[in-house]
Amino acid sequence: MNGNKAKGIDGVAKEDYSANLEANVGNLVKRMKSGSFKPESIRRVYIPKDGSDKMRPLCISCYEDKLVENNISQILTMIYDPKFFNESFGFRPNRNCHQAVKEIIENV
Repeated sequence: MNGNKAKGIDGVAKEDYSANLEANVGNLVKRMKSGSFKPESIRRVYIPKDGSDKMRPLCISCYEDKLVENNISQILTMIYDPKFFNESFGFRPNRNCHQAVKEIIENV
């Protein structure tokens, strides 16, 4: 994971978790397999939106939860991405709304 991100709500950063990486990951995998892994509660803060007086919600979770979310996302992407049609653009890696609009314009 990116080490430049802020610490999670548990105060753990990538460097902290990596100090005892094998034991930490082993413990995490053991808890996930046994069903005893429970994500921590998130902290929600509101930050100002640029150019507006409205606020945008920002959820801050702990490092281990981010690690699990990231890895499960990668696994699900590897499983399901090949099953999508080439014309599907929503929430897929290396695809965006600008490419979808371009595809529509070129095929009209």
